Amino acid sequence: MKKGGNGMLWCCGCAMLIGIGGCETTGSKGESREVGTSISINSLESANADYSAGLMVVDISRPNNPRIVTSVDVLSYAKGVAVSGTYAYIAAAYSGFHVVDISLTNNEKPRIVGSVDTPGRAWDVAVFGNHAIVADNWAGLQVIDISNPENPQIVGSVQTTDRPYGVVISGSLAYVADYSSGLQVVDITDPENPQIVGSVDTPGTALGVAISDSHVFIADSEYGLQVIDVTEPENPQIVGNVDTPDIAARVVVLGAHAYVADNESGLQVIDISNPENPRIVGSRFTPGNALGIAISETFVYVTDYDFGLHILPLQCDDTVGIEDYILDPEPTDTPQVMFSLSVHPNPFNPRTTISFSIDHPQAVELGIFDMTGKRIAVLANGSFEAGIHSFDWHGTDLQGRGVASGTYLVQLNTEERVASEKMMLIR
Repeated sequence: MKKGGNGMLWCCGCAMLIGIGGCETTGSKGESREVGTSISINSLESANADYSAGLMVVDISRPNNPRIVTSVDVLSYAKGVAVSGTYAYIAAAYSGFHVVDISLTNNEKPRIVGSVDTPGRAWDVAVFGNHAIVADNWAGLQVIDISNPENPQIVGSVQTTDRPYGVVISGSLAYVADYSSGLQVVDITDPENPQIVGSVDTPGTALGVAISDSHVFIADSEYGLQVIDVTEPENPQIVGNVDTPDIAARVVVLGAHAYVADNESGLQVIDISNPENPRIVGSRFTPGNALGIAISETFVYVTDYDFGLHILPLQCDDTVGIEDYILDPEPTDTPQVMFSLSVHPNPFNPRTTISFSIDHPQAVELGIFDMTGKRIAVLANGSFEAGIHSFDWHGTDLQGRGVASGTYLVQLNTEERVASEKMMLIR
């Protein structure tokens, strides 16, 4: 998720908008009602099971009343976005890289004006000058010339040790969250010939990255937040870390605090004033899976998978906790539940969480199949109440034996509908 200018956030497929007003250290839950603001947002995950909502523009000028303004289909999962001037640059997984005109003049909708397919799966994007860098998963980093937005061209690339999931740029260097290989530092002085100049392995799988001054912060999945000193880019060193309750997926930094989207544990707020001793000083549970995060001077924006966008106050100077109130289009005691199926993380090792939601009580079967159609495991088989239900799969079969690396299918069968998702186990 990236925050744009003019009170806009760019988001990919958020359905429920939850607003939090004010910058206070305490608060009370308010009444549910319609909310909207002037923003443009890019969420890393969609609110529905097929991630098909594309890029959404949300008005957040009034954070207690966010409002979806318009959207544009990017033909695949919109995984990352960067905003520069009147363009948004989208990393769209299987459909590559897209340039979207977001000038929104004369009440026009945003529209794709240029695209280029990337050889891998476009997972994140950052922009510097007339170039964009795409974290292209198994195909490494792709450098794209965007001087002509209508005709973007790949002009350079570099294969990282593993698979880039996140990228940020500072000066002439790109800092890459490279999954099982930790941090990779890439010199982009010559965009046509990027070079890896430094690296440091992290204990987990690096999914997100942020930079502040001479320190890089890695969202390191089950190993929380890693703090890396990059004073010498050729020799980065881990100098601090803090474990988070769940799986750290993304991180942003503002001042003396890092804000981590921590999957099922929601938002974690970490004091980084002493980089060698970071500590959690606040948190906010979210009902779904916190996977994307952006920040402004007064608010944190968390994309929460099936539960859309949460807007949370920064807590002013001393972050000690986060309170919110739920704002929904129609007053109700519980959020609206939709039919959905999701898998996260994906790819995974050693476990993944499979979640489904149903809107009324019914019989459900949740099974795992290999790509030949053979049933591998059954996670659920019975009657379930309306709501969201989650099950962990540890990559084992019906007899409890570990299965081989590869692609598997999780299938949800209810009395009325069938849904399925592919997932990849990497040993």
